[in-house]
Amino acid sequence: MKFERIVKGIENKRDEMVKLCCDLIGFKSENPPANVTDIAYFIRDYFEERGFKVSTYETKKGKVNVSARLEKGEGKKLLWNGHMDVVPAGRRENWATDPFIGVVRDGKIFGRGASDMKSGVAAAMVMASQLSEMDADFNGRIQLDFVPDEETGGYHGTKYLVERGLSLGDACIVGEGTSSRVWGIAVRIAEKGILDLKISALGKTSHASVPFLGENAIDKLMRVLSIVKEMENKKIELPPIVQRIIDQSMLYYEGIAKYYSLPTDVFRQLFSKMTINIGVIKGGVKTNVVPDYAEAKVDIRLLPGQNPEETYSEIERKVHDSGIRGIGLDKDVALPSYENPDGAFVTLVKRCVAEITGAEQVNTIIGSGATDARYIRSLRGIPTVILGPGNQSSHSANEYVDIMDMVIMSKIYTLIALEFLS
Repeated sequence: MKFERIVKGIENKRDEMVKLCCDLIGFKSENPPANVTDIAYFIRDYFEERGFKVSTYETKKGKVNVSARLEKGEGKKLLWNGHMDVVPAGRRENWATDPFIGVVRDGKIFGRGASDMKSGVAAAMVMASQLSEMDADFNGRIQLDFVPDEETGGYHGTKYLVERGLSLGDACIVGEGTSSRVWGIAVRIAEKGILDLKISALGKTSHASVPFLGENAIDKLMRVLSIVKEMENKKIELPPIVQRIIDQSMLYYEGIAKYYSLPTDVFRQLFSKMTINIGVIKGGVKTNVVPDYAEAKVDIRLLPGQNPEETYSEIERKVHDSGIRGIGLDKDVALPSYENPDGAFVTLVKRCVAEITGAEQVNTIIGSGATDARYIRSLRGIPTVILGPGNQSSHSANEYVDIMDMVIMSKIYTLIALEFLS
């Protein structure tokens, strides 16, 4: 390996990486409210102490972005992107340890954000530190962006940075968890998008004993939800390249299905259609009152190649044609996106993963969830892969990361940076 000395040096930083991950877990950066001020300034100080150029951007109180740059020459620019916020820890009685104290046990680190994605943040920080300390021979710029609000849409984080030209590069790694010794090694190059739908229904109150004198908003809402839910059966015609990515993903997902004792074709079905989840329903004030208002929030996952606006327009048309009156629709969209599996950066990343792990085959996969990669791809057209340490414990109680997975990923990041900028 051309850069063996530098990459192997990551092993000597194992204890530093573990401590760093535990320190990051110690910051209660739950989202909501996504006040990441303390963790952001901790990361800022880490890089300033090591001579990096660092900028911070606070778009709203507590919503602090940190960009750290290491520059040597006028060559290509590599971006790394990761988020500092975590989902709420939930009920403490479900945790075996304090979720905001990083606990090291049995080769793992436990705590909220260990998998999603403070281990990835720690791996990237140590990678950058290693390249700086060893005066690595490269030509160009590495920029690491740490953002505050990925878990609630990324509007004050990645979207803000990309729209204003503060995140620019020739290629990007988003450090969300994709690889572990449980799940296997994978490089995510495509992901579903989200059509978040809010449906409201207006009715008219009356006494429940004479319901014909009113209009039941909940009844209306249920009828509309039935119309929306039927769209799960809609046949989706995908671009050939997207279908190819899905087909290539199946070996990886069949392994996950077996791990959970699920039918092996469950993921094939998942990536053949939209999924529609009715997540929130509100309405009514009392059982003996006909409700005059009800609302629901619906999560619709769209495959790459689907147009969110066309899907929304179809829903509007179906609701209009139903004759149900007093219905309001509102939407929020996270675009589906994908990379060419034969693209130069994807090929380089796969080669680096194989070299570090010894894997004979590195899977390129589609993901069911949306990430901030969508902004980097769609707003700037930057080739982007999603690659980081992570496992099935993300967002759950007793979340953890395998320390070896984190160290391996830091090595992979290091090799990618050196190969891309050499």
